Amino acid sequence: MKNIEYEWVVEEKGVGFIDAFNRCPSLKTYPPEDYDIALVLDDWNYKTEGRYWAYVKDGMMTDVFLDAFDYEHDYRKVPQRFIKEFNNIRKELE
Repeated sequence: MKNIEYEWVVEEKGVGFIDAFNRCPSLKTYPPEDYDIALVLDDWNYKTEGRYWAYVKDGMMTDVFLDAFDYEHDYRKVPQRFIKEFNNIRKELE
């Protein structure tokens, strides 16, 4: 059974961390010059349990998740649907 959840979150620039309560229901409401945007993966499976982050860098959604120590996990790929969602929103805001 898969116990995986994805959620967009934002971090106010200069704060240095993403508060779990800064959920981002709409990417359109957060101007990129004021916020860092990330996709959070919560994995509650027994063997792969953890929380992982994929950040937007230089206006592009990364395709690999990082752990809390910024270690890249090649097996943790960002699903294409989230990359497409981000790219579509970015085009609308330009």
